[in-house]
Amino acid sequence: MMLEKGFVPDIVTYTCLLNGLIKEGQLKVASYLFQEIICKEGMYADCIAYNSMINGYLKAGMIHKVDMMICDMHRNEVYPNPASYNILMHGHIKKGHLSRSIYLYKDMVRKGIRPNNVTYRLLMLGLSKHGMVEIAVKLLDKMVLEGIYPDKLSFDVLITAFSEKSRMSSALQLFNCMKRLYMSPSSRAYSAMINGLIRKNWLQQSCDVLRDMVESGLEPKHTHYIALINAKCRIGDINGAFRIKEEMAALGVVPTEVADSSIVRGLSKCGKVEEGIIVFCSIIRAGMVPTVATFTTLMHGLCKEGKIVDALDLKRSMELHGLKIDVVTYNVLITGMCNNQCVSDALDLYEEMKSNQLRPNLTTYTTIAGAIYASGKMLEGEELLNDIEDRGFVPTYKDQSPEWRMGNALRRLNMIRNCRKAITSENEVEPLHADHESMPAEDRNPL
Repeated sequence: MMLEKGFVPDIVTYTCLLNGLIKEGQLKVASYLFQEIICKEGMYADCIAYNSMINGYLKAGMIHKVDMMICDMHRNEVYPNPASYNILMHGHIKKGHLSRSIYLYKDMVRKGIRPNNVTYRLLMLGLSKHGMVEIAVKLLDKMVLEGIYPDKLSFDVLITAFSEKSRMSSALQLFNCMKRLYMSPSSRAYSAMINGLIRKNWLQQSCDVLRDMVESGLEPKHTHYIALINAKCRIGDINGAFRIKEEMAALGVVPTEVADSSIVRGLSKCGKVEEGIIVFCSIIRAGMVPTVATFTTLMHGLCKEGKIVDALDLKRSMELHGLKIDVVTYNVLITGMCNNQCVSDALDLYEEMKSNQLRPNLTTYTTIAGAIYASGKMLEGEELLNDIEDRGFVPTYKDQSPEWRMGNALRRLNMIRNCRKAITSENEVEPLHADHESMPAEDRNPL
């Protein structure tokens, strides 16, 4: 259209096109267009155009192309600006190349190019990722001395880094500094702070930060409230847990029944099962249906106390309320029965589980196989053993005795389980935990 009307596009037009193509992921087309700029008579690619291409190549992981672009800049006497260095530093920090990023910063200073807010923020991010948050925080003073005032994102990087390391005194100092400067952290920084404070058991401060988050116009996650409720229940502050629940319900973060259910789960997790049942019954009386996770967590608490009959009553209540019993719930009941020497009942539940078209998973097999092996009920375990072999968890040894096969199966299952535990997150240390939201993937979904 421009050419038809006799207008000749300039470098600004071309650079806008380059940026658009790169954002759309059309890097190859952008490369052709850049070559057209270079070859066009009377047209010269400026630093901004080069920056666009360097950014595109870095995002695509094409480091060799980035090096070619930098050489091309030097050859054509196009001098990099702070944005050029920032783009390169960002790419290296994403790759974990901190030393390269520091070299670029020093090269920048040596050439008389003044670092800006983004430069220092990237250095803070790189240092924090490498565990050098104490050095990163000193860059704030350096910025101020150079007349560069830290922005919200710089504080976010440091607050998140301190919070993830549970250095909450330092995180709160930075948070208070932000408030004095009339700035508020991002959702990510608020979340990191709340989680860090809960880990330290600084519950009052975590409540204050959560309320500040709401007052700042940001929407907290329901998991923040649930973590606080669990922590309050753990220390016996039931009234405090209810206050947080009411705040959560008033803000509409979750439906009322989910908020109430979180109280039940919090009480159950900290061993206050009787209190949890009282709240649970009040939910039922109010005509609301607790969540599947709530039923399961209560069952887990009852099973730990040896109250298998009460746990089975809850299972029947689940069915009456039309809730679908999943693999996690069955595993909780089966584990409870096996721990209380009710192996035959556990096998009945195992059969029921299969008849409901639910596929047993590794936890199911390991728990039942261990109970059968310990009780010496090899005849009852023969069918289970065939299932385990059919699923391919262990090889089939038809020429060996059932006792030997079961012992071998149990060893194999535990070996698989330990391998899977090793690759899950460090917090997932109890594979038979009843809470759906914190279960390892293998227990949430059938194999």
